[in-house]
Amino acid sequence: MAMTGVLRPGHVQIRVFDLEESARFYRDVMGLVETGRDDQGRVYFKCWDERDHNSYIIRQAEEAGIDFFGFKVLNAATLDKLEADLNEYGIATTRMPAGDMLETGERVRFTLPT
Repeated sequence: MAMTGVLRPGHVQIRVFDLEESARFYRDVMGLVETGRDDQGRVYFKCWDERDHNSYIIRQAEEAGIDFFGFKVLNAATLDKLEADLNEYGIATTRMPAGDMLETGERVRFTLPT
């Protein structure tokens, strides 16, 4: 297997109809640990044994679904290479600044071609 610097799935953000009801469900029924809330109304969760701040994020919306999912990368050079490869393939990217989400570094956002 080739080493690409893409380490593993990192997090997912989903849209929910009722933020507080959903937060209670993921915390009290599923057993996720709530790790924070931000000024954009997002609630952050992780499993009890995770080292990272979060891996599951919810936000209230009028339509349920997935906003995005992200992968953890080795370092900034990996992120730069991934972005260059995506652009070379013809996929537009947008740099998301560090701190846009709680405890999350810089990200490259793109839309899957499918």
